[in-house]
Amino acid sequence: MTKDNHSKKQPAKEEGPTREDRIKYAKINLGDSYLTDLATSQFARKEDYGGLVEGMYESAVYQTPGENAYQQLFLPELMNEGGSINQARLKQKAAQIIQSSFASLPVFEALAQMGAKANIDKKYLGKHVDELDQKEIQMIMGTYMQYLVEKTITEKMLPQRQEGRVKGLESIFGAKPEEKPKAN
Repeated sequence: MTKDNHSKKQPAKEEGPTREDRIKYAKINLGDSYLTDLATSQFARKEDYGGLVEGMYESAVYQTPGENAYQQLFLPELMNEGGSINQARLKQKAAQIIQSSFASLPVFEALAQMGAKANIDKKYLGKHVDELDQKEIQMIMGTYMQYLVEKTITEKMLPQRQEGRVKGLESIFGAKPEEKPKAN
């Protein structure tokens, strides 16, 4: 008797996206300002940043979400009967997306997300954040979340607050926007 090629077991194909696909999607998520701004409003503590925390959320929801954020945040809730979209749910889900995206990055890329340029120890080469031990994951994840909060405050919230104060003074003192000279 001869063996039939069809009777041989084929190796099981990996289900779901590959590691490379997950990294690609992670970078898209981490670059999505709607997702990161919502997540930042979840990570920030009111005790540390006061009213800026509410401003972070408001700043995020006044943006129009891109297709990526829409498909991950809104579409599942809209397709689910009885699902609801509220502030707490949006912030929580965005935070989960950002954390899982960050965790799927290689360690050197995760550090680069925070602006690190130094070479990493050889034992971390080829490793992804989600492959580290729990203590290291907590450390790098906590640092990244704090980095996002501080970046949002310095690059978005404080400039908005300063601009609002200047405009307030302008209106108090009757300043008018500068007129452009008319061409002759």
